[in-house]
This record gives sequence, C-alpha cells and structure tokens, in this order.
Amino acid sequence: MKNYLLTLVFALSSTIGIAQFEIKTDLLGLTYQNYGLGYELILNDNMSVALYSNFTIDATREFKNNNYTFSKMKMMPEFRYYFKPKYGGDGIFFGGYALYISENSTDLTYIDFKGNKYKHSLRYEGHGLGLITGYKLLTKSRFYFEGLAGVGRITPYHIVLTGLGSKYVTENYYYENNLIFLWDLRLEFIVGFRIGKMKQE
Repeated sequence: MKNYLLTLVFALSSTIGIAQFEIKTDLLGLTYQNYGLGYELILNDNMSVALYSNFTIDATREFKNNNYTFSKMKMMPEFRYYFKPKYGGDGIFFGGYALYISENSTDLTYIDFKGNKYKHSLRYEGHGLGLITGYKLLTKSRFYFEGLAGVGRITPYHIVLTGLGSKYVTENYYYENNLIFLWDLRLEFIVGFRIGKMKQE
C-alpha cells in the first residue's frame, strides 16, 4: 500500500509542468468500498493518457453461505481518443487500458461431504488488457462528470493458497467458484477537476 501511494504522488507531481491535466475519483465505487484516485493528461484535443488506481480494504463478500474478508488493489493506465471535443479532451471517447490487480482473501470456508468446515486463504496477482468507452461532460468551472464502461481480460499469476482448507482444494476450485477473476468489468461515475489553460480561455 505504501508503494501504491508513493507511485500516485510521484505521478501527480510530475504533471505540474503539463498544460492540462485532471484529478478524479469514482463516486460509484465509494458505494461499495472501492476507493479510487486518478489523473489524466490531455495530449491534444482528441487524445489523452490516464492512470487510475483503486483499492478495497477489509471488505466482505458472501461465499457458500459464509462471509469472508478481502482486500484488493488495481492500477490501470489508459489511452483515450475523444470524438468531436468541445474544450479538448471531453465528449464521447473510446480507448484501451492495461491492468494490474492484487487481491487477498481470508476466512474462506471449505465444507466437506461430512459437513466439516476448514478455513483457508487466497492471494493472487494478475495483469490484463481491456477496452473502455464513455462520455465526459466538462464545464467552464473546470469540474467534470464522466460515465465509463469497460471490460478486460485478466491473466492471474503468483497464486498462493494457505490454511488447512487449502489441502482439500486445487486452483481450479477458485476459478470455478469465481474467487479468482478472469474478467474485469468496469462501470464508473467519475467526478474530476481540470488544471491548466482550457481551449476556449
């Protein structure tokens, strides 16, 4: 987590000399304990690059009538192309993104055919690629609102299983029960603020 925060601070500080950049967060993610922070560099009227990161700490999910705890972190560099922007870097966009994910799940429960319960934990990392599309409404006050939808394919690696229950299950068990995710689905409602001289100023 420390390295994650340092990366964001360095990335944000390096953009001070750029003509236009934006700081943003996903309001929809806050409703399910998914906290995010990102920035976007406006390269020209039609193109930009962005970095968005989010994390979840000690949230709960239900699995086979038992709750377990998980923490997750994602980093997503993006490239965007905007069609017919008004101010530059706004309006309808389409793009692609890369993905890094790290997730840790604890207090998982495996129940055998006799009804015995065994606790186990799962930790894994993954990377992937995906596509995004959406619309950004930029106002003269420099605040903007954005709706985004996207889908990506994840390749998991560095899978670590621990706990007594891990002796009774294989990696396939986690895939079959969607404890290791192979698809990244994004649905975001973003609010942000633009810094730098705007096109019509």
